[in-house]
Amino acid sequence: MIKVALIGCGEMGRTHATCLARLPGVKLLACCDIDVSKAQELCHNFSVDRYCSDSGDIFRDPEVDAVYVLSRTDAHFADCLQTLQSGKHLFIEKPLALDLDQAQQIARAARRTDRLVMVGFKFRFYRLIERARRCVGKPYLAAVQILDDPWPADFWANQQDKGGGNVISQGVHGADLLRYLLQSEPTAVYAVGGNYHQKTGVVDNLNAVFRFANGSSGSLVVGDCGRAVLQGKFSCNLAGEAGTVDLDQRFTRLGIQLRDGTLRIENGEEDGFFLENQAFIEAIDKKLASPCAVENGVMAQAMIKAAIDSAQHDAVVEISRDLSGSVNLHSRTY
Repeated sequence: MIKVALIGCGEMGRTHATCLARLPGVKLLACCDIDVSKAQELCHNFSVDRYCSDSGDIFRDPEVDAVYVLSRTDAHFADCLQTLQSGKHLFIEKPLALDLDQAQQIARAARRTDRLVMVGFKFRFYRLIERARRCVGKPYLAAVQILDDPWPADFWANQQDKGGGNVISQGVHGADLLRYLLQSEPTAVYAVGGNYHQKTGVVDNLNAVFRFANGSSGSLVVGDCGRAVLQGKFSCNLAGEAGTVDLDQRFTRLGIQLRDGTLRIENGEEDGFFLENQAFIEAIDKKLASPCAVENGVMAQAMIKAAIDSAQHDAVVEISRDLSGSVNLHSRTY
């Protein structure tokens, strides 16, 4: 039996607790939140006995095998490092941290441990996304769009020092999906965007084009200027040697048009959350490699930082990874 504790009992806490409740061989042992009433409520809803407001209680508990860090983004850095120092497996919701330097420190700490560390990039686990990736063969280009309705100014994730805003918070999802679809590493980006309407001063809308090492290109449109009426909040297009595919309506509808004459629509469901939880627990149980390693979180964060830097300085920003595994950014103006 794998015993799990959650740090952060808001929307993500409820979502992951629901997924874990469906999985055999796992027990939700404790819930923690700085607002202890949220932890208490989650425990009540999922028949969990132990709750607390001090995450130290989780790290010191020898019964806890794995910790889900679902706290505010500004708390991720400390929560992740303490989880790893306590010798527990770690699931970390995106983004890894508020800034790239902290994300890279988490990755270095993860490399020094034998514990399993997984980043919560749920898009990788959607069955329809995997189907789309396999349909097109060698990929040529991808376009990912994540457009939300305007975020409230008092929402913690929309604060510079707590969540960084929509582009950072949700953009990493889209950046990672581009890498996953195009099966390559980004080498450069040029972007346009900035702070258009949010009074908190965050970068709220961004349009970025990435060049990848295999010659493919990927574009990412992310922001909170309003949800796309026909496509929905999440949508993407992918083209390759075998044809093209389109995904919309939160990646639950797949359109396929292949060069062999195939033309059809397939429907699915938002199964990413459950499948990523299943993969994490199975990897711990069977001592497998991480289903989504921490390096993916670092690169996604680097891609968003590079795109924001590009937009702010009107420059192409080059992206590279050195021998130590760190991601480096270099701006080039013309």
